[in-house]
Amino acid sequence: MTKKKTKTNKLKNFFNSPHVLFTVMTLFIIALMFYAHYIASSHKIYIFEGEKDNITVINGFIDLNMDVDYFNGGKLTFNGEDVNLKAYTMGYYICNKKDTEILSESNSDANGKISMKNTLNNAMLTFSEPHTKRHILTKKNMDMIDNLCFKFSGTTDKDKKINITVKLIPSLLSE
Repeated sequence: MTKKKTKTNKLKNFFNSPHVLFTVMTLFIIALMFYAHYIASSHKIYIFEGEKDNITVINGFIDLNMDVDYFNGGKLTFNGEDVNLKAYTMGYYICNKKDTEILSESNSDANGKISMKNTLNNAMLTFSEPHTKRHILTKKNMDMIDNLCFKFSGTTDKDKKINITVKLIPSLLSE
């Protein structure tokens, strides 16, 4: 019996020791630090902008976090002479050998009454997707973010083709 009591007392003394408490607390703090680093490094914010042929893209951003990923195409402006369009397609792509669509919008009017200036100046190209079910802002696409571009193609009311590609310059704000 005394051997059992002695073992129990030794075990009790061991767990009541300040060294054990200090060691457990230190390990807990280290684990929290690693978790905080993981959370902080998982949240990334990119901004982008670019300009070409009277089309300007400013204040675009991509927000990748642990919950929902956001893409906002920013403010588009067209500073050229307005033309009427029969049809257009505009959007954001990863431009390489085979363009990967991020987000696009199309419209048509057989009468050719779509104003290019109003279309670009009033565009709101945005989307969000769950972080756990990414289809567009995948790791593969984000690894090629330096190839991000805005494309506008259309046909005027006089059947003239318009094709403009604006190379966008992304910058990582947070890591």
